[in-house]
Amino acid sequence: MNYMEFTLKVKEKIQNQLDNTVRIEMREVTNSWNESQVGICVGKAGEKMCAVFYLLDLFILYRLGVQLDDCVDYLVEVCKCGEKTADEMTEIIQGILCWETAQKKVYPVLQKRSASKRFNDRIQHPFLDMDMSYIIWLDTGKDYAFSMKVTPVFLAVWEITEETLKNQAVENVGTEGLQINTLLEYSEGCPMIGVTNPFCKYGAAEMLNPRLFSEISWKCGKNLYILPSSIHDIILILDSGDIKTEDLNKIIRQVNQEMVEEKEQLSDHAYYFDRNTGEVTIAC
Repeated sequence: MNYMEFTLKVKEKIQNQLDNTVRIEMREVTNSWNESQVGICVGKAGEKMCAVFYLLDLFILYRLGVQLDDCVDYLVEVCKCGEKTADEMTEIIQGILCWETAQKKVYPVLQKRSASKRFNDRIQHPFLDMDMSYIIWLDTGKDYAFSMKVTPVFLAVWEITEETLKNQAVENVGTEGLQINTLLEYSEGCPMIGVTNPFCKYGAAEMLNPRLFSEISWKCGKNLYILPSSIHDIILILDSGDIKTEDLNKIIRQVNQEMVEEKEQLSDHAYYFDRNTGEVTIAC
């Protein structure tokens, strides 16, 4: 798809996502560097004022392997938030093309192995019996972040190896902060602790955060069972000594069947953190 075809597709998809009160126009605009670019103007119908965004930035992401729908979804979120100017969005996108600025934004995504087929448009590594791929967070101007898949082309642009990407993404887990909630008790004196990231998105990656598990387990004096609620969050249960792994597995399977969409299911069994070894393993 060439640039002109891309711009027309973007306009069509944005119009389909936004309601009829929004006016979408394609216009040649001049950016802050006095360069002429094709821009998409988004404003309310009947009003002259509108927000302008440069499509060349999104086209660069598209050529890097980012899906067209992901490019459009990001632009729509920015439009809805109304917090970012075209130049600021350009700065964000240009920033992720440089590893020095992008490295703190990459993040791992854990997926069920049977559901994560081998794709040419993404990078995957094994973690226990799951697969790990990668995203990069993009700021929308609000309290939540938008994400895009990291494709193999990004490695060439960043001039890094897959191992460097993996190590950096894992290192970033937990650095954005955590959401930790005490839930109902699994049994008397044995609370369940819900854990995810601040965005409540792909928060099951906290399974890669042994610092968190170690802090909780040593403070409580007990090892931890880890229940994969979904790809977005996990539940921790203190090992009281009388918990049966099979009982936990039955709960996980039931919850998956009744409450979690198949594409968001992570696993059908529990995991275990041993505070003495500092390792996460499949519970047995």
